[in-house]
Amino acid sequence: MAPETQQRVAVIGAGIVGVCSALELQKRGYRVTLVEARDPAAGASAGNCGLMAVGAVVPFAKPGTFKKVPGWLLDAKGPLSIRPSYLPTLLPWMTRFLMAARPSRVRASSLGLAALTERALGAYEPWLEAAGIRDILKPRETLVVYETAAEFHRDRADLEMRRERGFGHDFVPHDELRALEPDLADDFACAVRLKGWVYFADPARLVRSLHGLFLEQGGRFVAGRVTGIDHDNGVATSLRVEGQEDMAADHVVIAAGAWSRTLAAGLGDAVPLEALAGYSTTVGDAGVRLRHPITYSAGGFVVTPMEGGLRIGGTIEMGGLDHAPDFRRARTIAQQARRLFPGIASVEGKEWMGYRPFMPDTLPVIDRASRCRNVVYAFGHGQVGITTGAITGQLVAQLVAGEPTSIDLQPYSAQRFA
Repeated sequence: MAPETQQRVAVIGAGIVGVCSALELQKRGYRVTLVEARDPAAGASAGNCGLMAVGAVVPFAKPGTFKKVPGWLLDAKGPLSIRPSYLPTLLPWMTRFLMAARPSRVRASSLGLAALTERALGAYEPWLEAAGIRDILKPRETLVVYETAAEFHRDRADLEMRRERGFGHDFVPHDELRALEPDLADDFACAVRLKGWVYFADPARLVRSLHGLFLEQGGRFVAGRVTGIDHDNGVATSLRVEGQEDMAADHVVIAAGAWSRTLAAGLGDAVPLEALAGYSTTVGDAGVRLRHPITYSAGGFVVTPMEGGLRIGGTIEMGGLDHAPDFRRARTIAQQARRLFPGIASVEGKEWMGYRPFMPDTLPVIDRASRCRNVVYAFGHGQVGITTGAITGQLVAQLVAGEPTSIDLQPYSAQRFA
């Protein structure tokens, strides 16, 4: 541990990014308080599929994606749903999304994602060791399964983009696929094994264990919703926490996931952050054996062998932060798991919905607030939050401490859509 300092840092948000940021700041000797409206790992860090998606460098916005949207929306089993009442609110974000799909922007976004993910696993390793949870990281790599050879060939552009960024794959023909996963349906044409894409067997336990380490090392946790940040002459001075006295701070980190947009707006930064809801079902007694995480290419969802059973998760629902979960989305993808595993005993289990914070170009925001230099933003990680939590924590601590950052942060600027 670094020598203690009298400087106080308030980290808003106790998901994976907030907890890792708190640990890195604590390591540098800061007096750190984590502030969370709910429990640690209560949001997107809880029910996701746990993939250490080191090669997830293909942005959501890319040429051809927008053309698929109408078909997805018309398909009740499709990977995308938009609440009709939310569409007018969503249009500005969709316009930026469309602009981010230009080839030059796609390349820049891909490079920005790769700079984070290539360092992701190494950033986690010391914290897994310190918390005594190395067992949570499973060495089995992700398989992407294809129903036909034509479907595999349509995916070649994405696979090639990953390869160009240093993330390769092995082709798995039909016969080898059966040997790898005997309980998988016998009629899948082929698969690819994504090199380095290992997984966490319980993302919620990961976050809670790291949070426990933070507390053991003297960290402070405050349960409460932050309603605003007071500032004076370009310096944040305190947090307003619902139902509690104002909390003084020398530095503030906003890592509140999809809820970060409102806090950033209060500091003068209009960040186009959108909440994309994802769903999962964890089946405790599925009656099938799964050795690897599997991405079902045609279905657009993932099945992961978790500590609590098979987790079936995916889809994107856009409706803002205030709509009630529609667990029919979870049940739809759970039922489609029967296509993967004909012998599955049940697809019923614990249903979950969480908000993944997405920027139009798929890159997170890791930056200082434009009007308050002692406020650092760390949000918008989309589907790679669990992958990039630890490396983001390192970058946040470097920003707060005034150290040179280990990655050029220009691609993650809060002002890139201004």
